[in-house]
Amino acid sequence: MGARTPNDDQDYMLNSTHPAYMPQLHRLVRTRGLEVQHFVTSVASCCPSRTSFLTGRHCHNTNMTSNAWPRGGYVKFKTDQLDASYLPVWLQAAGYSTYMVGKFLNGFTQVSAPAMGCPRGWTGIERPLPPTHVVHIGSIGSIGSIGSIGSIGSI
Repeated sequence: MGARTPNDDQDYMLNSTHPAYMPQLHRLVRTRGLEVQHFVTSVASCCPSRTSFLTGRHCHNTNMTSNAWPRGGYVKFKTDQLDASYLPVWLQAAGYSTYMVGKFLNGFTQVSAPAMGCPRGWTGIERPLPPTHVVHIGSIGSIGSIGSIGSIGSI
């Protein structure tokens, strides 16, 4: 049973984002955004797949071949400067504000972000705080220009 209204529980299969139910979301996000219905990735592993999507390059061209250091993860992403030219950087160059909500890459934590620097291209980042990032529920921490609980600096 879902939460009582108002809530933000959305379900693609139940069509809860239909404009009849959420006209503002449809007007502000869906009609101006992108919906990918049939997306295929060459690697079905978190960090290689996300990096391929964000850079437009196959994992054998980014050398992001694992979810953990030394062959993958956030530390490798930053060390190899894969954030120098990728989707959020391109969108900002075109004049868009960019926000990341949710998990970015394995190893992107309250410790690694200040130590390694935040990834380039994001106006703001809202990510789950450990240990909830493992199960994708719970606390959200802000990294970027929008301050909130868990804020760890600016991009």
